[in-house]
Amino acid sequence: MKRISTLFLMFIIMSTLFVGCGSNTSNTKEAKNTGVTEEKASVKSITDMAGRKMEVPSKINKVYCSGQPAIVMMHNINLDKLLGWCFELRDYEKKYLDPKYQKLPVIGAMQGKNGTVSTEQLLSYNPQIILSMGTIDNNTVSDADKLSKDIGVPVVVVDSSLQNLDKSYEFLGDLLDEKEITNKLAEYCRETMNQLKEITSKIPEDKKVRVYYAGGEKGLETASIGNWHAELLDYAGAKNVVDFKASGGRSEVSMEQIITWNPDVIIEAIYDNHLDGVFNSTEWSGISAVKEGKVFSAPDEPYNWVDTPPSSNRIIGLKWLVTVLYPEYSKMDMKKEIKKYYKLFYKADIDDKTADELLNTTVSLVSK
Repeated sequence: MKRISTLFLMFIIMSTLFVGCGSNTSNTKEAKNTGVTEEKASVKSITDMAGRKMEVPSKINKVYCSGQPAIVMMHNINLDKLLGWCFELRDYEKKYLDPKYQKLPVIGAMQGKNGTVSTEQLLSYNPQIILSMGTIDNNTVSDADKLSKDIGVPVVVVDSSLQNLDKSYEFLGDLLDEKEITNKLAEYCRETMNQLKEITSKIPEDKKVRVYYAGGEKGLETASIGNWHAELLDYAGAKNVVDFKASGGRSEVSMEQIITWNPDVIIEAIYDNHLDGVFNSTEWSGISAVKEGKVFSAPDEPYNWVDTPPSSNRIIGLKWLVTVLYPEYSKMDMKKEIKKYYKLFYKADIDDKTADELLNTTVSLVSK
């Protein structure tokens, strides 16, 4: 009887140990499964603004911008997440940057004709994503797909067009977990576009100003209707005198052609350059815009307000341009507008003196 009791007791003990081992094995499997779940939770699926589906890290803190348009957006949103600059900072760009951001490395650009960075150099910075911002077309999509495949980093395409800039901010807010600031930026863009529509809708057709967009070292590079370089002319209610269609970048024209167009106003918009003295030459003297002293140079601190780069820097340019062209219809106080814009988009406090300097240096009256 004792022997049977002993055997029964041993059976109970062994059963308990076996169940315990099975429980540990189950817990181990559960832990492994949890680990897999956590690993999957570290990425999220997105669809970029070109309609491309991809996986990106859930928490993004290392962003490389392939060109200046995306750099401007990161300047507006959160420079703590920017890996580095595309180009060496100019003094007038540094004015609107905290010193700690001025020390970010210059990685180089991939986008545009000034692309300098190699894939090996870029990968040494361990980017989590690459932001590519610009006009969305088939070439944009194929280039982004190829780059992402070649280097194994998600390339996220963002729309740079003015009419979709609010949506671009909302998209980036979701992507970067920065909705608090991007919602404000998006709302500003929406309000500005609506404000421009309201102003320009009141301008009679026969009152619309004929404008020539001047680029290049001699002012002989221009952009036609529909070209992003002159996109602001369309939204500001101007009549672009360029009467031909052209794809791609700016087009070169002759002085004879400009004389034929004889624009009422000339808008000079060149990144990091001004056409000092060009319009005072004899060949320009017969143009109505020059004779009437209506040649204006777009502001460019910290980025050009009218042209390159095609990003949110052009939103304040819209307000400036419609005020220059139609002061009788636009009643905006540009000093007030500058202060509001620079505070929201660049975290910079602008006083009256700085606002005056911006306006004084951006509107150049050519001597009659």
